[in-house]
Amino acid sequence: MILPDDTPPPLPMPPSPRDERGAPRTIGFEFEFAGLTVARTAAVLGELLEASPVPQSAFRSVIPTERYGEFAVEMDAALLKEKEYERLLRRLGFRLDADELLRMERFMADVSALVVPCEVITPPLTLEQSGVAEAVRAALHKAGTKGSGASPLFAFGFQINVRPPSLAVDGLLAHLRAFLLLYDWLAVESGDDLTRRLSPYVNEFPNGYAQLVLDPDYRPASLDRFVRDYLTANPTRNRPLDLLPLFAFLAPDLVARAPVEHHLVKARPTFHYRLPTCRIDEPAWTVTREWNLWLEVEKLAADSDRLARMTHAWRKSREIPANLLDPPWVEQTRDWL
Repeated sequence: MILPDDTPPPLPMPPSPRDERGAPRTIGFEFEFAGLTVARTAAVLGELLEASPVPQSAFRSVIPTERYGEFAVEMDAALLKEKEYERLLRRLGFRLDADELLRMERFMADVSALVVPCEVITPPLTLEQSGVAEAVRAALHKAGTKGSGASPLFAFGFQINVRPPSLAVDGLLAHLRAFLLLYDWLAVESGDDLTRRLSPYVNEFPNGYAQLVLDPDYRPASLDRFVRDYLTANPTRNRPLDLLPLFAFLAPDLVARAPVEHHLVKARPTFHYRLPTCRIDEPAWTVTREWNLWLEVEKLAADSDRLARMTHAWRKSREIPANLLDPPWVEQTRDWL
């Protein structure tokens, strides 16, 4: 239980703990898992945070806290959390009263907990507050959640929403380049598995786009040019580093005109890092470990000399004919780190 005077230790600090305005940067987290209903998950968080859950339906509950903001728990299926089933029932001629609908929702929630992922979404946390995410992870683990490895059908993810240190094009481009260079290594270290690779939720960046961004001569003259190039190659949110929320915040008109999943894109000034797995039921899996992997992206982005040299090595590794004596890029990445 987190008492008012008990502050969990923060996660390790990035190279730039404040943004370009001098304000503390924020981080949010999203956990996907099975094995618990929304009501049970909300109760676990309520006990941890000493706060009272506020049910909004059988498929969504919020836990308001004075200290951190509002945590949310919901079934990760639009049919359920957006109550699409009510419209379906009406079209079929069914008219359920409030009690009947509540009983049906509770039944659906209990059954869905076996196959539909439940999701916990934290509010944006300052770096000083960020340790509460580890406490949430530990409480959910103890409550018996099931993670990605519990079933071949569980393509669950873990997502980090982190405010960039700068919203200028040069800073965003440096982070994107660093991510592309480290992606193969990140996927291995995060436990990317076949289930997630075959699922439609996270697809790698197209090779042509990676080649474009990692060309040393690629210097978008404006934010609009940068966003247009991204949208042309990536008209989807299903990327491991999803920039649509960030670009919807910075260039809403451009994103609004693009053929993307508008109903799923929430504009916010954050990188949306979508990890391929959520191994919340495994004792060795922690928020801290995954955050430390992301920090390697930030460290590389902040080191322009190392970023340029590693970019040159990456481009050389893609040359044809390849040097068969060179180790795989993942091994080369480990040497750079």
